Amino acid sequence: GRTGKIFSDIRQRYPDAGFWAFAGDVIERPMDMYWHYWFVTMDSISQYIPVVAATGNHEYLKGAVKKLDSRWVYTFRNPQNGPAPYVGSTYYFRYGNLLYVVIDTDGLQLPWDYIRVRHWLRDVLAASDARWKIVMMHHPVYSVRSGRDNPFMRWTFKPLFERYGVDLVLEGHDHGYSRIITKDRGQKLRTPVYLVSNC
Repeated sequence: GRTGKIFSDIRQRYPDAGFWAFAGDVIERPMDMYWHYWFVTMDSISQYIPVVAATGNHEYLKGAVKKLDSRWVYTFRNPQNGPAPYVGSTYYFRYGNLLYVVIDTDGLQLPWDYIRVRHWLRDVLAASDARWKIVMMHHPVYSVRSGRDNPFMRWTFKPLFERYGVDLVLEGHDHGYSRIITKDRGQKLRTPVYLVSNC
């Protein structure tokens, strides 16, 4: 299919990539047919290149209480260093001089969920001596789609991104593209840069 062709082209163009990153919604719905499509399109890639993935709303089973599809858990074997109950879906790793943090934003459903992950993120960022810091999450701090807004993402995480020098925030969800810069009070450019890219 078309996705497989795109992935094949990317692999040929960037054969030395250290890993591939997906900001959520790797499937259309939590159903076998969509997981099958994921495995077919990633077959020649994920065997050779590590895949870093954030959860998206399409990986969650809808109901009175949202639940992460168990197929996601078995597909991505992530570091088990996130806060409970997000172990394996919220995590971080070090790649050379880079700290890479992934946050399961769709799993944040209640105020204390945000507080728990905020405290964890603060501790991870504060303890890191990495030269570069990237955070990847599904829901954007600044939405680029009409009618969408994520104030809890802004209130919870934006101050930490700025305080601890996060360089880049990779986001998805809006099925569009944007690059948003940050300026200080004197209008000088500073980090982070917010990048929304999802199709």
